[in-house]
Amino acid sequence: MKLLIKALIPTFILFSVFARITALDNLHRDINGEGNAITIQSLMFYFSYVGPLLYAVLFLTQLLIIVPVWNKLLNKRKLVLSVLGACSLLSAAIGYIVWNPADSYYTLLISVATLFGVQAIYWALNLLMLYAIDSIKYFKPQPTI
Repeated sequence: MKLLIKALIPTFILFSVFARITALDNLHRDINGEGNAITIQSLMFYFSYVGPLLYAVLFLTQLLIIVPVWNKLLNKRKLVLSVLGACSLLSAAIGYIVWNPADSYYTLLISVATLFGVQAIYWALNLLMLYAIDSIKYFKPQPTI
């Protein structure tokens, strides 16, 4: 039961928060000023059709990889450093893949920084929730007077 709680609660809360932030983000509505505006309708379309698949992948990753690794590691500091290293490498790789070489290196840097920030915040909150769930030993009712 605790395994299911560790997989379900952090993924559902964080996925809901990031989906809401993405839907309400006014900063990145227009792509390159070319009229390819991302509208609320297109974001809702994206999340209504692709969102369940993204959540399923997120849930299975949490259930099959993250929670077993979390339970086996005695030194949680190594896990945090490993996650930060993975976030750095993945954000640099994805940022380079989506970067247009005709643009400046500044756009590459902004892309990598944004990707790293989103991943680092997600994993920091995820690991914090796992730690909080582990710190709750039992759900005992309080004695009444």
